[in-house]
Amino acid sequence: MNHRHLSIDVVPAILPLVLVACPLAAAELRPAAVWTDAECYSKPPEKYAADKMIDGDLGTYACLLDDTRTGKDPTICPPKAAPPVTATFVLDLGSERSVSGMRFVARNAWVYVLAKNVSILACADAQGGGPTRPLAENQELPATSNSNSAFVEWPPCTTRYLTVRVNDSYQQRYPGPWMSESQLHWCRKLGLPTAGDGKNLNVQIAEITCFDARPTDFPVKNLPDVAFPRQRLERDWLYQDAGLDMARVFTSRNNSERERAMVQRVLGHVSDGGPEVNALAQQLRQLVEEDAPACDSRWQALYFEACALRRQARLQALRDRAAQFIYVKHGIFGCMQGLGGKYDIPDEQVRDYTFGFKRGGQLCLGTVLENGTIQHEVLLEKPAGAICYPALSWDASTLVFSMREDFESDSYYLYALDMATRRVRQLTFPLRKNDRPWPVANCEPAFLPDGRIVFTSTRDVHISDCWYRAGGNIYCCDADGGNIRRLTFDQLMSNHPQVLDDGRIVFTRWEYNDRNALFAHPLISMNPDGTAQTVFYGNYSMFPAAIIHAHGIPGSPKSLAIVAGHHSIYKGKLGLIDRAQGLWAGKGIEFVNTKLNGELGRESADFIQPEPPDPSRPHLDFKIDVFGQFGPQYAHPYAFDEEHYLCSFCPEGYLPPFGPFNPPLGLYYMRPDGERELLAFDAWQGTGQAIPVMARRRPAVRASLVRPQDNCGVYTIQDVYQGPGLAGIARGTAKKLRVIALEYRVARMGYGQNGGECETGLCQTPISLNSGSWDVKHVLGEVNIEADGSCSFAVPARTPVYFQVLDAKGYTIQSMRSWSTLQNGEHFSCIGCHENKMEAGPRETPTRNTTVALSKPIHKLRSSAGKEHPLIRRLASQSWRDSVENYLGVNAPRSLDPNAPVDGFSYVQEIQPIFDRHCVSCHNESQIEKSKLSLTGEVARPECVKLLGVGQVDPKRAYTQSYVTITTSGNPDKNPWMTWLKPRSRTGPLPPYHTGACKSKIMDYFEPAHYGVQVSENEKRTFACWLDLLIPFCGSYTQHNTWTDAEKAEYSYFQEKRRAYAAIELESLRRSSGE
Repeated sequence: MNHRHLSIDVVPAILPLVLVACPLAAAELRPAAVWTDAECYSKPPEKYAADKMIDGDLGTYACLLDDTRTGKDPTICPPKAAPPVTATFVLDLGSERSVSGMRFVARNAWVYVLAKNVSILACADAQGGGPTRPLAENQELPATSNSNSAFVEWPPCTTRYLTVRVNDSYQQRYPGPWMSESQLHWCRKLGLPTAGDGKNLNVQIAEITCFDARPTDFPVKNLPDVAFPRQRLERDWLYQDAGLDMARVFTSRNNSERERAMVQRVLGHVSDGGPEVNALAQQLRQLVEEDAPACDSRWQALYFEACALRRQARLQALRDRAAQFIYVKHGIFGCMQGLGGKYDIPDEQVRDYTFGFKRGGQLCLGTVLENGTIQHEVLLEKPAGAICYPALSWDASTLVFSMREDFESDSYYLYALDMATRRVRQLTFPLRKNDRPWPVANCEPAFLPDGRIVFTSTRDVHISDCWYRAGGNIYCCDADGGNIRRLTFDQLMSNHPQVLDDGRIVFTRWEYNDRNALFAHPLISMNPDGTAQTVFYGNYSMFPAAIIHAHGIPGSPKSLAIVAGHHSIYKGKLGLIDRAQGLWAGKGIEFVNTKLNGELGRESADFIQPEPPDPSRPHLDFKIDVFGQFGPQYAHPYAFDEEHYLCSFCPEGYLPPFGPFNPPLGLYYMRPDGERELLAFDAWQGTGQAIPVMARRRPAVRASLVRPQDNCGVYTIQDVYQGPGLAGIARGTAKKLRVIALEYRVARMGYGQNGGECETGLCQTPISLNSGSWDVKHVLGEVNIEADGSCSFAVPARTPVYFQVLDAKGYTIQSMRSWSTLQNGEHFSCIGCHENKMEAGPRETPTRNTTVALSKPIHKLRSSAGKEHPLIRRLASQSWRDSVENYLGVNAPRSLDPNAPVDGFSYVQEIQPIFDRHCVSCHNESQIEKSKLSLTGEVARPECVKLLGVGQVDPKRAYTQSYVTITTSGNPDKNPWMTWLKPRSRTGPLPPYHTGACKSKIMDYFEPAHYGVQVSENEKRTFACWLDLLIPFCGSYTQHNTWTDAEKAEYSYFQEKRRAYAAIELESLRRSSGE
């Protein structure tokens, strides 16, 4: 390589300009020259030369190419470069100077391309030669963008020359498909700069300066009485009025048109033409008359004075609503699998923190003063733990929140703070065994209209199907933490419950059953007693994949929420939701405060349509899966009304979906048209979850519809033919409704992969082979569908169930692919199959006063194929309160004996006996040449089991030979006899008779035409049921396990934990009922 000595002296004309463009603090100095033997990006020549990092112009930058060419790819730039990105340069300070640190200024773009790790040495000459002294070795720099600065410090030393070795850069390929197939796509679509695609390995530096005293903008933790650093406020003002491309504001020596427009714009937002405004207007006229250039310091001073007046006017609207606000400092929640984990319980099997995870938190109180300043107080601090989710009682006298001391031994529990006395007391606690806690997370509290608290908890003890992080359900308790009641019975994760104006609760539920995991985080609503759980928005379309942090808007039917993706974490775009305009596919969603490209304002989400890049997978679009993680970022909004919000926000945005996240989120008052004012910011930790300190109108208390004495709830379907679910199906075709309950995993023990129309991915503690059912399924029974399409039937309460519409043969016409849960004594009605939730009934003029089903007694579930489910049998003579097993129902703990009988649909118990009676006499190993396959029930030889993701999976199941054979190792695509729905299927509804028993040739083999076989009707229906349940192998998560004793002990721990918390809840329910 050519050695070059580059000096600032080669561009003397720039120097007077850039001294204004990048003003230096008194203790900072700009190097006189820079030398490097690294190549610089050369298109065009010299534009990205090394001297651009010392020219004082924030609008230029040096681009040094990786100097370790250890790779093999000649197509990247530079050819054969490979991570880590490295480069070396030497700074000449011009003379011996005392220095104690260095500032690295990022390129003026929202991407991370600055140095990530550096070493700095004092050296003897301009080429880095002679004796050297290490000053800072392997120092990690924070991810930095948009002309922000990163700093390195060391003990003061005197030197003229400094060698900087870049050990790595943020400009590298980010892992996973989400970067290439989502983030970069959105950047290009919206005209945003890109990075991190692995095609360019370099380091980009806009400016470097040195200092001998810490600069005023050095990022430090705020003092307790400081709401935000002044420089962050001023930077945010510039972002609003000049945009993110603000590097050359107040720099021009020739004109001031941009600065003049900025000041005029700011003053135009101050409607009060008082003396202060008039004085600033006079200063503006004077600068214009003098034709003062933008680099004149008076322009900047005038602009910031005008912004201060605008801030005062804007914040008066906030003061009119609430002068005080409470917020917390916390990291951004989520895990490396996106929304799948945020509780971080000490005994979780995995703790996959994101790159942005930070310990430490504060509970803070801010007061907005009349002059626009913030009086600030830290109420509580946990340096190694976290404080989050503050919520005020309706009269604003009590604050409830979640808190933990640390992330190693403690977990989130609920606490209350008396606003008058500041006294704090703990409300919820872990159970203990042998003087050791069984930790759970209690989060996201909110006050119900009757004064109780609704919150999210992991005390039900389960993990997600696809990732082994703890899931949560929604509970309520008394104001003192007593009488805990479970309200939802969901798998995966139900979280962030908030009370609407009408007293209902709205929350986010991650849910997938016989469909993909990516596009299913809809909003669900329910009554405070857990009844009437139904879709509020989403669930039937790919977009939006996730709606989180939803809040109702007082006095409005609309809601404010964050629109995000699944493989994203808890942040995204700010959306105003109007359900009157639609319930899915983005209808009725309007992005507010900023548009997708970062411009201020609002825009409808209607234009966002899935664009699957692979025609063979029309139901997979990673751009939707990771939606909202590009450009400006929002989290945890609070709405006073449709026009005034509190919200966490980062105007720069973050390109890597899973961090790092710098600068952290700040807290803002904002309006939908783009106005905003900073309320709190701390470089130490993110800020947010703000709530105003004010009394609120208490919604009316809804009378409970729960009848504790009842074992069941009742579903009534008006007409299964209504809606698109059975579109085109002739009346009379639907004969029965099958009711299936879902059992959930307590822990991961073995893992496999499954696939479908959308994707291929992990399945924890798999109960099927490859592309079979996600979950253990319990067929509770069937009920007749009346001639008019109606049915009314009882199901066990507190049990997640879904339905399948069957024809005369027992073939599934349509399957629900979601689930529903009833409380004790609840009656829930729906119109039809996948009907529009905003419709009250059929559009036709009714010709009858009632349905046939309603004219008859409520049906009890009839046994399926002649077999009654044990839970149904027990509840016929017992109460749900008689035992923990009855209380937990299908989710009661199971025997760890792999050969123990099970209650769920089991291949060995249900299907193998059919083969044994009718098939194995021909289909066995001794006649394999003639029959071509063996259907005997011995354990399959390992070489016969073909696993998806071979080498990366271990199901820990003793699959049988017949199961492996008849399912072609769980692959319907290669199966000549039968087909079924792959578990990772599309998000939206399927057409009737889509797949399964109705499309499987094997059903013909059960007729006498197949060698005179005589199979009973119950056996045929059982086999058809198995296909339409997606070929489950196990009837429990413990059946046919091959676990070691240690693995059994681990699984038993989580089962015992589930049982213990259920027993406490059951005992409380018994006491409340007087037992």
